[in-house]
Amino acid sequence: MKKKLIQYVSVLLSFLAGLFLTSYLTQVGNRDMTTSMAEAVLPVLYAETEGTLYNEMHGYRTDMDGGYMKDSVIAVQEDHVLKLALEKYNAQITDTSYEVRSLDSERLIQDGSGLQGEDDGQYIRYTVQLKDLLEPEKDYLLICKVKTGDEEEIKYYSQITYLGENHMQECLDFAKEFHRVTVEKDSSSMFLNYLEPNGTMDGKSLGYVNIHSRSGPVTWGDMQVAETGDLKLSVTDISKDVAAVVFTYTLKNTDSKETYDVREAIRVRYTASRMFLLAYERTADQIFSPGKGLLTDNKFAFGIQSDMPDYRKNKEENVIGFVSQGQLWCYDFGQNRLSLVYGFEDGQDERGTYGAHDFRILQVEESGSMDFLVYGYMNRGRYEGMSGVLMCHYDAIMNTVEEQFFLPSDRPYAAVKEELGKLAVENSNGQAWIYSRGMILQIDLETSQVTVLANDIPEELVQISDSGQTAAWTDGSNSVISLLHTETGIVQRIEASAGEAVRALGFMEEDFIYGTARVDDIRVQEDGSEIFPMYRIIIRAADGQAVREFDYSSKGKYVTDLSIVQNRIDLSCIQASGDGGYVEALPEPITYANENTSELLSLKTAYDEVKRNEYFLSYSGTMKNSSLKRPKVKLVLFEGSRTLEVGEQGTDCYLVYSFDGQTEGYEKLADAVNAAYDNMGSVWKAGKCCWSRGTSRSRVLLDGFDGEEDSAESSADVLTACMQRVLKTRQIYTDVQSLRDEGMSAWKIWNQELGTDSCILSGCSVETVLYYIDKGMPVLGMTGTGEAVLIVGYDAQNVVLWTPGQAGTRNMGRKDAAAMFATAGNLYFTCLP
Repeated sequence: MKKKLIQYVSVLLSFLAGLFLTSYLTQVGNRDMTTSMAEAVLPVLYAETEGTLYNEMHGYRTDMDGGYMKDSVIAVQEDHVLKLALEKYNAQITDTSYEVRSLDSERLIQDGSGLQGEDDGQYIRYTVQLKDLLEPEKDYLLICKVKTGDEEEIKYYSQITYLGENHMQECLDFAKEFHRVTVEKDSSSMFLNYLEPNGTMDGKSLGYVNIHSRSGPVTWGDMQVAETGDLKLSVTDISKDVAAVVFTYTLKNTDSKETYDVREAIRVRYTASRMFLLAYERTADQIFSPGKGLLTDNKFAFGIQSDMPDYRKNKEENVIGFVSQGQLWCYDFGQNRLSLVYGFEDGQDERGTYGAHDFRILQVEESGSMDFLVYGYMNRGRYEGMSGVLMCHYDAIMNTVEEQFFLPSDRPYAAVKEELGKLAVENSNGQAWIYSRGMILQIDLETSQVTVLANDIPEELVQISDSGQTAAWTDGSNSVISLLHTETGIVQRIEASAGEAVRALGFMEEDFIYGTARVDDIRVQEDGSEIFPMYRIIIRAADGQAVREFDYSSKGKYVTDLSIVQNRIDLSCIQASGDGGYVEALPEPITYANENTSELLSLKTAYDEVKRNEYFLSYSGTMKNSSLKRPKVKLVLFEGSRTLEVGEQGTDCYLVYSFDGQTEGYEKLADAVNAAYDNMGSVWKAGKCCWSRGTSRSRVLLDGFDGEEDSAESSADVLTACMQRVLKTRQIYTDVQSLRDEGMSAWKIWNQELGTDSCILSGCSVETVLYYIDKGMPVLGMTGTGEAVLIVGYDAQNVVLWTPGQAGTRNMGRKDAAAMFATAGNLYFTCLP
């Protein structure tokens, strides 16, 4: 018995010694292969006015596309003096120069090198005297170049505009006072009378308020607040009488001690008689502060948020990854373990809090390991001073993050986030796939080699399953669907039968849904958009077998789109009309059989009398009764470069820049214009301004429409004559009638002759298209089948119309004109100024 006891003890000690040795070697290995993220090294540049620093600019190590550098704009006053302040941090500045260029960077307006500034230890302040070369209220590109002892050249970008005599300061003063009133709860202030409550805001949230909110939520209700830290100011749009500004600051709940990141956007117009508040929006997000009381009653609190929290859970529902204030976290409920996975914050260094980046959690594994993307501006680390998309893998067992690849971009965060599609996944075989700028890219993670699997693929034609195991996209001809199985890297093809076309529609769990249409049923509308009527819907299992098939032709219906909500598929439908077109029909549902399972983790809201709506995660699983673990996550070291090189540039979308500095991308110009109109913004594509809701002249009449008609125009039909006249303003003298006689549609001719300057707007109001009149371009408006008229002017009550075959121009009331154009679907043709 004693001998056996000795044997048992010996085995146990050997096991413990082996365990200790393994743990030790693993830790030693980790120390050798991991590191912390490098500190930020690049200085920060600001514009300065009246002693106030504004428009925080972070440096780039690479050349950027100037047409997209629209984060902010600097106003140049009558004296043509530009004041800048460079916050050095620890950098040794050796040289500073600047360039003023056209937005496409092609034309140099002015430059200067060897700038000398006043150094107070923290900032170097520069005064740049610009020449009288800037056209009033036209945007230009400012590029400041800074050399330090460690960096060859750092570039800072901003748009600038010359205002001449202006009222920018009055607009800024108004915005600052409005901000003060909201924070200090000055309920008696007349500034609150500028709000326009209309019942659309219920007042239940302090996370988001706007100009239509009541004064109570705007002044933080019953919550006692105090502003902490510095108030940062950015000017997102400016003209002589209008300014849009954004304040960012930290707010503290003085009772609960919770703190919030606040972003406040204000658009103001000056007139001699009074100021106008044109738009107002404010968001507030509680700053995540981990502590002992991370969970209360099995609730993980997010608190006040401007929108639904960005989180993702694993299949077992005991681990979440979540994003808060530009940082990615992982919390394991079962282990009571919280890890800061990735983030740029670095103590008191404010460069780490610069918020021009975001995360996308791709998947969360059972162990808590994650695949994720960081995209936008890289505040520090290996890629500091670069913009792009970084794919990473977090190993929750080893507490390490490995950067898999970096896809650089010459465009800032605002553009990168809109060009990045839903497809982003990697597998265990060293392969990854990503959608960017209309391209499907396949990456070899070992060699960083890139293969372009497809190009010119609209985002709406790309689908991916929730697990990321399968992705699908439709080619431009609608003849082939590519079905990618990401675990194996195998791409299957689903080809359309003769006389038919196919389209990928989506996934229900891992089952793939697609539709087929007859080519003869497809219609191209007058604006070039396509009606794709699918008579059959097929649901295909992950093994490739068709599990369900639905033929709607027997009901006289065609499917155009679908939406998926829980276990229900709703199909948008149309039916044939007597004139060869289609009209809307009642939708068709498909009930999908799946097991109803109760969630262990679910997002909910709770209402507090003071803080109003707050978000939290409710957890009904097993908790480990132990103190909170906070392992430190390290970066995996690797040799060589993991930066991708993509020869093709892909396609561009229309970017809408709202007054609050936010952006959103659209495939169609008309959709972008409508969004910009609603959000008091502008539309840009490939560095060109396509539309803007700014100040315009009160009365415009274009020249050249009162004389006699051109003989070619008088002999043509009305639509042809209108097209010919608009093209002539751009010195394009194509025989439009011959092209139309050959069967070419109006939209094809327009795109062929004008290229990237073509503007076709369907579904826009008369008010929006008057922008082009103000900029000097006539607008062709459809008034019926094959009938058209030119809009060549306007005043406060009327639009001015020109019709071929009629002498001179005529006025039509704006309401009557809106009704006339609405009968033809509000379809307009024009071109960029």
